[in-house]
Amino acid sequence: MTPVPTAQKEEPWQRSVDIETFGDSSRGALASIGAHIFQFGNAQHTAWNLQDSSNKNFYVNIDLTSSIKEGMVADGKTIMWWTEQGQAARHALQDPKPVHIKLALKQLRDFYDRWKPENLWGHATFDPVVIAEAYRLLGQQTPWGRRDAKDLRTLSLLSTRKNGGTPLPFLVDKSEEQAHNALYDAQVQAVRAVQLVQFLES
Repeated sequence: MTPVPTAQKEEPWQRSVDIETFGDSSRGALASIGAHIFQFGNAQHTAWNLQDSSNKNFYVNIDLTSSIKEGMVADGKTIMWWTEQGQAARHALQDPKPVHIKLALKQLRDFYDRWKPENLWGHATFDPVVIAEAYRLLGQQTPWGRRDAKDLRTLSLLSTRKNGGTPLPFLVDKSEEQAHNALYDAQVQAVRAVQLVQFLES
């Protein structure tokens, strides 16, 4: 296993997380989880240069049947929505091969414990809520504290206000092949978080 680099004292590790689901409630069945480790002030993220960062990535697909057996919920509307998405998005849910929800959450915990990030970045009212509910259904605590989840939409709002009401342009454009891929979305969110924090601190 590649040793975890030592974060600079003033720049603790951060984590971006994104999920795809088969339901739109807090108990929606997880389809995939993507996560990316990053640091604020790290130029590689402002330039969208993620070479040699594979050890900072996490991605797992989850077996739908196992999620339902553990109490998560899939709804027909969301499943139908998935059938209407592009081939790349649907393929991403099967490669790598889906694993049992218990194994997926254990792998996520191991990844989190390895890096010990300070904060969890994403859409704080959905992604971490659904993951936390999955852990709860398994009788487990989340690897992060309830105050650790931070919201990108809040950063966007604050930076837009500072920028005179004009949103900052995204540094990364997603192609059709990358749409609805939890790992890629987590990476994009990391780039966005670095961009917005640096702007707010400038």
